[in-house]
Amino acid sequence: MKNGNGKEYNFNDKLIYEGEYLKGKRNGKGKEYNYNGELLYEGEYFNGKRWNGKGKEYLNGEILYEFNYSYGSKLFWKKIINFRYLKLNSITNKYI
Repeated sequence: MKNGNGKEYNFNDKLIYEGEYLKGKRNGKGKEYNYNGELLYEGEYFNGKRWNGKGKEYLNGEILYEFNYSYGSKLFWKKIINFRYLKLNSITNKYI
């Protein structure tokens, strides 16, 4: 059972989470990554879930939203980037 700092990897040995654990669950500050190793979320976890405190969601390495969580729900968020400047690459299905 993990306690303290640790990392999780997917089946391709790509990092999917790094941060704090308590009794084997994500607990405390952590970062979550997608299957390609790109940062998706940075913030607080409790009992394995995004929980209380501030968090950030990312898209293609850029901050997309900053928000506050309370008991697992987003209470307030602000949009950081403007979607009208994003273009979807139809081949890679990623925003450019």
